[in-house]
Amino acid sequence: AYLIIIILYVIYKMDYYLENMQIMDIIYTAENFAYVYIIVLAVYLLITYLVYDKKYRQAKRSIRQYYTELKKMNHILGDDKQMKEGRLGGNTEND
Repeated sequence: AYLIIIILYVIYKMDYYLENMQIMDIIYTAENFAYVYIIVLAVYLLITYLVYDKKYRQAKRSIRQYYTELKKMNHILGDDKQMKEGRLGGNTEND
């Protein structure tokens, strides 16, 4: 996407570049584009890291809560199973 923006900008300013080609220092311009690209890429990577780190932490917290609830349900179902088997004083002969 960044390359497309640069190409569109160059096309937009093409007449200026063609008229001043001998004055313009092409190497200097290329270095400036490289520096800007590196800066934009670093900012993008930082933002991406922060966003997905937050999503990862939220997902991790959600999974912990899920397992806690799952253990509670397993404990409750385990108690029901024990009652059906007569371990907690229940009578299975009438079931």
